[in-house]
Amino acid sequence: MAQMVRVANLTTAGRRFEDVVDVSYSSNYWLTAFCGISMIDSLNDFDRDNAVAIDIAYYDGNSNSRSPWVYGGDHWGNSGAFSNYHLPATIRFGRAVRFRLRSFHPDDIESAGFGILWSYLS
Repeated sequence: MAQMVRVANLTTAGRRFEDVVDVSYSSNYWLTAFCGISMIDSLNDFDRDNAVAIDIAYYDGNSNSRSPWVYGGDHWGNSGAFSNYHLPATIRFGRAVRFRLRSFHPDDIESAGFGILWSYLS
């Protein structure tokens, strides 16, 4: 069985709130997608109003909001809101994902992360 792997690098350097990267294939395959944080840099005070999150925001153009892990509080919306934190890993049949990295209160914090999309070709 042949396999293809694509890597996305994301950053909120330059005091940006969000970075998104779309990774896709030309056809549908069984896909494993996962992401992680690789760097957090506190520019000022790292305190209660700061947070960093990386997740899979879209899967084949559809919001991944059906499965939020965290919602409510200071940084997140109500249950079901797109602004919530979504799954950081999934296995599905499809062709594309959007990885999303966010640094809350970007005047105080910058971050970097990665997303990996791995396809199984039959």
